[in-house]
Amino acid sequence: MSGRRTRSSAGTPPIPRPDPDSLPPGAGGPSRASGQSAAGDGVPNLLKYVTGMDPLKPAGSPVSISEKGNRLLMTWPVNEEAVGISLKVEASSNLKDWTESYEVTVPGEFHDVPEIGAGGAERRFLRLAVMLDVPGE
Repeated sequence: MSGRRTRSSAGTPPIPRPDPDSLPPGAGGPSRASGQSAAGDGVPNLLKYVTGMDPLKPAGSPVSISEKGNRLLMTWPVNEEAVGISLKVEASSNLKDWTESYEVTVPGEFHDVPEIGAGGAERRFLRLAVMLDVPGE
């Protein structure tokens, strides 16, 4: 998750800034970092934080993708108390090159831009990127 970290001003609710010390006491050592998984389930602590999940409880991805009309719709739960976070959706046609990036402007959902299927993209993959806002950037 590289690139400039910006904050959406279009309706994004404030989210408390994550702090490794805010994780429960059982999540010690390197597993407390935002990009790590304290529960060992592969879901990063920062994603669990922004979606309101317990970082110590194993879980699957909180992100769902469905088809709405001829476009993909990505949804996820929102932790209304989380701040200091920026979200963007990245898109790919091959799961290798993530060339497109869209700022999330509506908390908890993203309506993909290009159509899929007949006349549109044959293959389309989306992923949610969660970043800590860095002061001064």
